[in-house]
Amino acid sequence: MIVFSSQCTKTLQKCFVFVCLFSCIPLFSHSFSALSNFTHIYSDSSGTSFFCDVNASGELSFSNFSAGVAGNYSRVYSSLENISVAANFFEAAAFVKTKFVDFKTSLFFLNADDLLFHLNEDYKIEKARGFGMSFLLPLKFPHFTVAPFFSFGNLRTQNGDMHYFYSEPKIPLFYALGTKFEMKRLKFDMMYISADMDFCANEQNGFEELVASDIWALGFFSKYEFVAKNFSIAPVLGFFHFDLIASGNLNANNQKYLLFPFKFFDLSANTKIDALVFGTNVSFKKNFYKISVDFTALLCIHQTGGYDAEYLYKKNLFFNGSQGTYRGDFKGLAGNGISFLTVSADFFIPIKKATLLLSPKKIFLIPILFNSNVLNVSGKGESSNASQNGNRNFAMYYLFSGLSISAKLLWN
Repeated sequence: MIVFSSQCTKTLQKCFVFVCLFSCIPLFSHSFSALSNFTHIYSDSSGTSFFCDVNASGELSFSNFSAGVAGNYSRVYSSLENISVAANFFEAAAFVKTKFVDFKTSLFFLNADDLLFHLNEDYKIEKARGFGMSFLLPLKFPHFTVAPFFSFGNLRTQNGDMHYFYSEPKIPLFYALGTKFEMKRLKFDMMYISADMDFCANEQNGFEELVASDIWALGFFSKYEFVAKNFSIAPVLGFFHFDLIASGNLNANNQKYLLFPFKFFDLSANTKIDALVFGTNVSFKKNFYKISVDFTALLCIHQTGGYDAEYLYKKNLFFNGSQGTYRGDFKGLAGNGISFLTVSADFFIPIKKATLLLSPKKIFLIPILFNSNVLNVSGKGESSNASQNGNRNFAMYYLFSGLSISAKLLWN
């Protein structure tokens, strides 16, 4: 059962303020839309997690062009034992549409406090702040549209505890560029992403760079829709490549706490991952409703890389001053993947000059293409009654996780 805390109440209050701020858009718009969405991500005995989203947009039309503004507020909240986060995302956009070319630009901000992730050990970040901009330029040709886009931004954190060392993860700059191509029922997207991710010492240690990494990724995705009366099927196929190179040095000077065991710890690592994305969407549409079933899978087909570490322990009352190395390969993801089945419905309700769109949706995590040996999971034995109760609880969690409802108002 979902228990809404004071955090959820504050979230609803922010959503209400956001809607009030943009309630004036219809006063100068020929068209207006407002969307509200709530998604229950997952809940168990330790807590709950959810995502909510509110946005509004308005458009004013003239003889040869139209222009408008849009705003969006999103919140991700989790009080689960392994993931604790309260993150807010804000976006403000402006756009212009003409017969031959459109233009849209957006500003977005991220604000998160007291992040905690538990993966065998606890990893904590006190604050995270992000900023970015994006640009989209659709070019309209007689039989197709090409829409190049570019985005950039940064992310900064404060007072990080990575369990093994104190550090503040930072992304000084990331950028993404690509293009969207659309011709009748064919869609093709291409995207390139690059980022520098650094782990720097906390403020009291002078922000020295501890670990530096270069990340880049490249993706291609295509979709073609076959339509027959009220029925359509759209297969999806894509390819994704990920590349990471990292190196770092921890020592007694940048980790100034008594029980840090090493005089120095040098690390270098790299990995390359190739993955396939495939699936299909099947939908059936009538006058006032639409039913869709979507299957999507991500399969890692190849992984290479490894890590190399050299260390020297301190020599004192607690440590013996020994020296050694660690070496290993990264190959565990090859042949593994993840897949989802999404069932959704859209109900179109006409209200005078407006249309209300109600859309319930359920996402199922499908346990195929996944090898559980990738995860190092161990546990203690249980009695049959405890096991049965656990199975029942898991069934309830699985049934209600990934369940969302959205409402969109379209006014012309």
